[in-house]
Amino acid sequence: MSPVSFPESNGTLGGGPAAKYGTEVDVADLPVHRGAGQVISCWQLSWRDLFTVLRHRRVWFIALGTNHAPVCLQVEKPFEPVKP
Repeated sequence: MSPVSFPESNGTLGGGPAAKYGTEVDVADLPVHRGAGQVISCWQLSWRDLFTVLRHRRVWFIALGTNHAPVCLQVEKPFEPVKP
């Protein structure tokens, strides 16, 4: 699963070296949309990820650190279509 840029993104959460986050791998920059008291990111599943989700019907969420704000995982795009 990889973070992807999207038209509504208006910022980036900076990644960095693994040591900064206490992980084994470097952390990539994350394109985000900030607004209305929320931060939205978009992730793309590889074909392997997609088949795994179809088979097991589960997605795991992992937050670094000991606390995190409430989160919502969904498959629908959270932005209203722009009307011409």
